[in-house]
Amino acid sequence: MENEPGYGDDEQGDSEQGGKDEYAIDMAQQSVREEAQEPVEELIPGQKTVVFGKARRWKGERDVETVQFQWPGLERLGNETRRLLRWVQTGRLPGAHRNVTQVWVNHPIDICGYLSLNLQYPTVHDPWDFIQETVRCTDKWRYGQNKDWTKPRFDTVLLRYRWGDDSHTMGNRRVARLLLLFSTLSPAAEKLNLAYVQLFRVVSHPDGSTGMYKIRKEDKYEVVEIDTIERGVHLIPCFVGYETKMANRFSRPALDVYKDYWINNQIDLHMYNTIY
Repeated sequence: MENEPGYGDDEQGDSEQGGKDEYAIDMAQQSVREEAQEPVEELIPGQKTVVFGKARRWKGERDVETVQFQWPGLERLGNETRRLLRWVQTGRLPGAHRNVTQVWVNHPIDICGYLSLNLQYPTVHDPWDFIQETVRCTDKWRYGQNKDWTKPRFDTVLLRYRWGDDSHTMGNRRVARLLLLFSTLSPAAEKLNLAYVQLFRVVSHPDGSTGMYKIRKEDKYEVVEIDTIERGVHLIPCFVGYETKMANRFSRPALDVYKDYWINNQIDLHMYNTIY
């Protein structure tokens, strides 16, 4: 099998024993991804925290252009990162970076990549009771711990997208698919924790029976600060017809197959009270 660029590919061997060692190491790394979390500051009632998991997508730092051309699906990463940095330079005016046309940044951009994001946010009725959630962003995820069923996993999240549009519960929010989690430094040496995402947009009013919003995947990509992420999102594909079948190790991820989805606002009480 041809090597895919991913976590640990720098140390991959050709021998059978090397393959076994890599599998054992990868299993240990996946266990770390399940449990490891960065230290969280002292909890404040009602306050959300968002931090990267400890596991890295690659070792050390890499130039943003190198990453862009090494992994598929990141073709606009460099330009969108520059756009975000330009917005930071000009004072972080709400929503302004989405209209920035001059995106020059006259220094190399080195980034560190991560495999997961740990979120902690309060429950609906008790600001001292917190929900912990981990969302994934990796091109090599072993489903069901099955070494023969390894596929990309790029989870979807709910993020605050613009301010001032309170016409409905999705007015100032967007659903986004995580394509890369990374950190870099601003020109003023401020550490920035960022995500490169693909955006979805709302295409209909809530369904009369379920209250679910219908969204559509767009050919639109941005770099956002991870603090704008509220929580993970479960999407239900808008199936065509009634013929469905179980996924297997050869099938493509549903997020690559379908264009329209329903936001599942009944996955838990917090989601129901956030999007209804």
